[in-house]
Amino acid sequence: MTLELSAPLPPPPPAPGAPVGWLVSPSALGHAVARLLAVWGLPAGLPMVVFVVAAALTWRRLWAARDAALVADARTVEILMPPEVHLDAAGVFWSQMSGLLRPFWARLRHGQPCLAFEIVAHRTGTAFRLWVPGAVPPGLVERAVQAAWPGARTTTLRPAVDPLPPADPAPHAGKSGLLAEGGVLRLGRADVLPLRAEPPGDPVRSLLGAAGELDDDETAAVQILARPVTGRRLAQARRVAARHRGQPTNPRPWAALLDLITPHSSRPSGTTRHAGPTPPEEAAESRAIAQKALGPRFEVRVAYSAARGAPADPQQIPQVRAALRGRAHALATAYALYAGHNHLRRLRLPDPSRLLAARRLRRGDLVSVGELAALA
Repeated sequence: MTLELSAPLPPPPPAPGAPVGWLVSPSALGHAVARLLAVWGLPAGLPMVVFVVAAALTWRRLWAARDAALVADARTVEILMPPEVHLDAAGVFWSQMSGLLRPFWARLRHGQPCLAFEIVAHRTGTAFRLWVPGAVPPGLVERAVQAAWPGARTTTLRPAVDPLPPADPAPHAGKSGLLAEGGVLRLGRADVLPLRAEPPGDPVRSLLGAAGELDDDETAAVQILARPVTGRRLAQARRVAARHRGQPTNPRPWAALLDLITPHSSRPSGTTRHAGPTPPEEAAESRAIAQKALGPRFEVRVAYSAARGAPADPQQIPQVRAALRGRAHALATAYALYAGHNHLRRLRLPDPSRLLAARRLRRGDLVSVGELAALA
């Protein structure tokens, strides 16, 4: 008895709306790309690589020139505070400084200048300073300080003073440089959540206590870089706030494109909140986010450092660094008072003296005027 083998049945037609082509067989796309690169890879790829490298170098050179123009002809404004300081004085000052925001085309071409509020402590005393770049008109910041703190006096120093010079440079002749320990403080959660704008106690007194009892050649410094923001950064903050509240957001163009080429994906581009009552802590965070978004906002970076001249005996360097590290840790601990819906976390810096002297703000954390007034 013989069995006749029937011919194999043809594959069923694809269902309507099913993915076809390279979505079903990605290897076909790989073979097509390989053939294209084999024929046109060298003639088209080499000029493309040269163009991309040249464009990256040109952009880096233009970016460096723009940064150099922002910090050129900078000055330091030393502030002598009056005996009595009003609680809202710092908020008034930083609200005025939000007027330094440039138009879009000016920001694109020349950048946005930032200010630096610095507290520098020596054994002889503590100085409150404002570093002002040359792009800010002369006298603008000085008059704003005197208007916000009635009775305050300002002294302008040109060129700008570095935040970490030795208090007495004479004893450091012949020693090998400056030893410094420090770090930066960044927001621990999403920057749409605010810090505590009215911390308990007196944060300035805690900070001055951490910088007290310095040695003769020791310096402690805290630097807060701030610049007003608008446009794309605030739009990004609105999207983050919407996702935090569980509201759907408009997907990015590439996310919409991926949704089009993967029509069977059931995962939405935005986030949705589950049905049910809102937890009290989430309701409080939503109100805090809305309150933070009312007024102008700044981009900030908080850095701190403790430094002193290197000892003549190299064996003493580890002990000196350990003492400086403890001093820097005490400076950072003073900012734990601002913990609320958000908090500040410490990140160590390899070269804090160079970072504080450069005064460059790439991308900072988003804070409101009230938060900035509490920090500075």
